[in-house]
Amino acid sequence: MVKNPKVWVVDPLVKVQPDTLPEDTYGQIELTICRGEYESIQIALRAEDKKVTLRCQMEDLTQALGEEILKAENLELRLVDYTLAKEGRKGSSLSGITPKTSSEISDSLLPLPDLLELEPQYTRAIWLTIYAPREAPAGAYIGNLTLRTDTSEVVIPLLVKILDITLPLYTPPLKQVATQYGLKIWPEEDWKLIDTYTQEGDKQRAISSIRSEMLRDGAEDLKLLWLLEQAQIKLAKQRGLDLNEFDPRASGKKICSPITNGLPGYTNIHALHKIRREIIAAIQRIQVPLVDLSHTLTVKASVAPNTPADFAYGSERRFSFQFQIECSPPERVELGDYLRFTFRDLFTNELTFYNHPLKKPLRGKIKITLSAKEVKLEPSSYHVRIDFMRKDKSLSSIAPGSCQVYITRENESPKHFLASFITSRLAYMWDEKRKIYYHILPGRLPYSGDPFDPTSRPLYERELRLEIIRIRYEDWTGLHPMEVSVPEAQHDGGSGILYAAQAFRKMGELKRALFCERALRRIISLVLRKMITEDKTGHKCAKPWGPRQQDTILLKFLCEAFLYFRDTVGDKEYAQELLKEIRLIGEYQFSLPNFLGCSEGKVYDGRILVGLSTYCLTEYKLNGQFNKAHTEEILSFASKMSENILRYRGWYDNGGPEGHDGYGTMNAIWGLLSTRRIALVV
Repeated sequence: MVKNPKVWVVDPLVKVQPDTLPEDTYGQIELTICRGEYESIQIALRAEDKKVTLRCQMEDLTQALGEEILKAENLELRLVDYTLAKEGRKGSSLSGITPKTSSEISDSLLPLPDLLELEPQYTRAIWLTIYAPREAPAGAYIGNLTLRTDTSEVVIPLLVKILDITLPLYTPPLKQVATQYGLKIWPEEDWKLIDTYTQEGDKQRAISSIRSEMLRDGAEDLKLLWLLEQAQIKLAKQRGLDLNEFDPRASGKKICSPITNGLPGYTNIHALHKIRREIIAAIQRIQVPLVDLSHTLTVKASVAPNTPADFAYGSERRFSFQFQIECSPPERVELGDYLRFTFRDLFTNELTFYNHPLKKPLRGKIKITLSAKEVKLEPSSYHVRIDFMRKDKSLSSIAPGSCQVYITRENESPKHFLASFITSRLAYMWDEKRKIYYHILPGRLPYSGDPFDPTSRPLYERELRLEIIRIRYEDWTGLHPMEVSVPEAQHDGGSGILYAAQAFRKMGELKRALFCERALRRIISLVLRKMITEDKTGHKCAKPWGPRQQDTILLKFLCEAFLYFRDTVGDKEYAQELLKEIRLIGEYQFSLPNFLGCSEGKVYDGRILVGLSTYCLTEYKLNGQFNKAHTEEILSFASKMSENILRYRGWYDNGGPEGHDGYGTMNAIWGLLSTRRIALVV
């Protein structure tokens, strides 16, 4: 962080005063926004010991994993002006909000001058407003806001997540919407202005005050409430519910209950905006595709030696699993029906079946204990599917029960067990349609649905999507993690699976090693699809996929995978084909300039050095000698990093978040150690 001026990011709901002191919150700006919506953030600036003149530059934002652009014309920078408190609007929704430590309040928003002058010991704020066009594809858009002085510059990374939700152009009068939810938010005079945000749609008049920005935010939040209501009505129709007995506002009222009939005025506008994320999550849940369960039994299953859960483990020849099963509606089950347990070995896909007869009518939950006496299972990890059967037909084909068991070998170490169990869950995450692994593993296995059955998988995916929304996990791309594949997931996950494969080979766990190798080939195939293209002449060439620091770590992963398949597996044909693509990527990476901070700040320089060094060492293993130009480039880059470390007595990313210094130091050490291996030979 630069010393003069001080720069920090401030929530738009917080008042920035001339005597506001700096906070240690400078870093990447992240905003989540719906299509057709405006969102704002403040950047506070304070000169310390002398007057400073700044020039601000906002660039276009580019889609993190795509070709789309969010034009800079959708990002507006304005200067927060200060008005004496006694001149504030009396009777407005902002009246009474008087600073405790200053006689001035921030209200007006003025066009940002080309040159902004900061007086010593005086805080100013820049107001950044972002608009997401209605036609903008959902996803993450990244770019930089640059603040320049005569002697330095501050680069603030910006990440805007555009959600797959579009605000309605027109709604009923928003005062009516607020009344229906028991929200007493604004005095009467403000509703006249609010109505313009309802009727004018996207063609809104220029806003020149924070008060108006807050009113527009409130109007958009009420639009989201109305959108949730309409989504509930649509869902009720899909489910065939009686709309006369259905309250489409029930979900919204529950979300708003903490502020219903609360204090009118500015405070309640803040409160409404604070629950905006809950309204969005409710809309996202409704957007998850329904699965028609009207003609099937829904089975829920859990398992454990003691406490029911989505998984359990036991020992070879001594396991005993207690399954707890319930179905809905139970009256569809008849005497003579039976339960079928299908144990799928996650490493080999081999199936083992066990049938359990039902000797009496169902009443509530069923508890069934299966031990090594009833079913023969080899040490492995198993997905267990539980169906209610009538003769040879499943009564629960769309919604069978689901859980997992793991059977350890005698004297199997905890590390062996943990690595095997976690690796086996990768089997659930393969998407045959998209040819990708889901970005994250499930926090838990849904109790219904079978990821290996096309008929049952939609329910499995629905349950998993709902779980991800529940824990509020958002992939950094802004899209659902089941629908994207990011570089970070491939090099982190791929490297972990590669190391697991190596360990399983050494331990003699060939089936588990083959399982990992199948996953590696899938991941490598995806990476090459993303990083290799054709030029105008039809020849293959490399291209960037993600930020360069991630692309170079992917290069490291590909080099290590090449050596593994060549030397350990012995698949020289596959390794040779892989090497052709690796060379294209490696030469492309060496063609790029290497300077401190060349990818997302100096904090990541060490990762670039790791990727380049690994490629250089791979060349050495192939040819028995180093590529001279490559080694000179690596040693030069390492020298620049070393000089920076000595100059600052540690690794500091000037212009970046201080909280990343430790991470940058770790990356720097990683890169320098990789370079050391080259330097020792050279």
